[in-house]
Amino acid sequence: MLNGEQRTVLRQAMSRRLEDLRGLILEELAVEEQQKERMPGDRMGDFRDEAVGADLLRTEDALVGLHRSEAQRLEAALARIDDADFGHCADCGGAIGFERLRAYPGGTRCQPCQGRFESAASTAARRSR
Repeated sequence: MLNGEQRTVLRQAMSRRLEDLRGLILEELAVEEQQKERMPGDRMGDFRDEAVGADLLRTEDALVGLHRSEAQRLEAALARIDDADFGHCADCGGAIGFERLRAYPGGTRCQPCQGRFESAASTAARRSR
């Protein structure tokens, strides 16, 4: 069970990270926009330049997606931080632990359950190949 001081520490850490993520997203969107402006479009250009530009756009788009996902998890965690069940595993109901939440404040599973979840996802991915 988390005490008030631990919740305050987590709330502050999540708020700082969320602010950082919002800044990163804005920067990445600006880089993406600049890259789109540099794309040749209908102009004739070097095929390699076009390929590199397309790769850069995909990379920026992926980064924006990752950062948005993390921001959404943090926003959800901030919205429920004062709930009695915050810090309890969604799978087993046990305590997640303050140190784990400090490392990954948007986490919803304790370490053993997260390990089982990832193992099951990895097995499912291998089977689908």
